[in-house]
Amino acid sequence: VTPKGGFVRYGIVKGPYILIEGSVPGPKKRLIRLRYPARPPKTEITTIQVTAISLESQQGK
Repeated sequence: VTPKGGFVRYGIVKGPYILIEGSVPGPKKRLIRLRYPARPPKTEITTIQVTAISLESQQGK
């Protein structure tokens, strides 16, 4: 899932990874702890089917 040239100020992802929807606050490379929500959502969460992942570099745009 690493784009061409790696991520800016991070590099190439070598280990296992997950995809997170939205944004994650805090500095880059900070440990992210995932947990169950204190208040569960009222609507049922559906699974998302990933059809394609773009590996083009975002640095030249």
